[in-house]
Amino acid sequence: MSSRFFIILILCLLSIGQNTEAQFSVNKTEKTRITAGEVEVIVEADTYVPSFYRGRAEPTSGNLMRAIAIPLDINSGNFTYRWSLNGQSLSSSDQAVTFPAPIGDNFTLEVTVLNNGVFWSEKGETISLSNPEVIFYEENTLRGIGTIAIKNDFSLIGAEASITAEPFFVGKQNQNNLQGSWKIDDGAVTTTDWRKLTFIRPEEPNAKYLVELNIFNRVNLNEQARNNFNLHLEI
Repeated sequence: MSSRFFIILILCLLSIGQNTEAQFSVNKTEKTRITAGEVEVIVEADTYVPSFYRGRAEPTSGNLMRAIAIPLDINSGNFTYRWSLNGQSLSSSDQAVTFPAPIGDNFTLEVTVLNNGVFWSEKGETISLSNPEVIFYEENTLRGIGTIAIKNDFSLIGAEASITAEPFFVGKQNQNNLQGSWKIDDGAVTTTDWRKLTFIRPEEPNAKYLVELNIFNRVNLNEQARNNFNLHLEI
C-alpha cells in the first residue's frame, strides 16, 4: 500500500473520532439542567385513620392525594409549576395539586418550577402505595373504643363483648360505599352496622371461635381488606 493511502486512512479515523466526541458532548449538555434554587415536595393522602391513631394517613390506589411544592428561597418570585404523574402531565400550574393515586405498588410524581417563565428548579419523588387494612378494637359501654388493637386472640370474660372494626387507609370520599361481611366459624353474621359486632356468650359455648371480617368498596374495586382473630371464652 502507498503512503498516500495510510495518510487518507488516518485522516478518516480522526474525523470519525471528532464527530463522536462532538455528538456525546451535545447529548450530555441536553441532559444537564442547571437549577437556580431548590424545591421540596410534601405529599398527603386523603385516606381515613381513626382520631386516636398517631401515625399519618397512607396513600392507597384510586384514592385522592394532595401534593404541594415549596420553593426553598428567601427571595420571593413569580413561580409557576408543571406537574407530571408517571411522566404524564397533570392539568395544574398551581403550587398544590390534587390527583387520584394510580393503580400499582408505587408511582413517580415530578414538579418543574418556573420563575417568571424561566426554568428554576425541579424535583421528583417515588411514592410507595399501601393497602387498606381493617383493625379490630374492643368497645366498652363506659370507656368507648379502646386504642389497643386486637391482633390474633381476644378473650371474652363477661356475658358479651362489642368489637369495632376500623378501616384504615380507605378513601375518605368513598366511605359510604364500603360494605363488610362478618363470619364466625364460617357462618355468616348479620349486623345493622358492618363496623360493629356484638358477641353474646352462648349457653353451650365452644372453647374458641374464629371471627372474620371482609370489607370492600363498591366503587373502588381495589379497595379491599380482610382480617380475623380467635375469640376465646374465659370461664
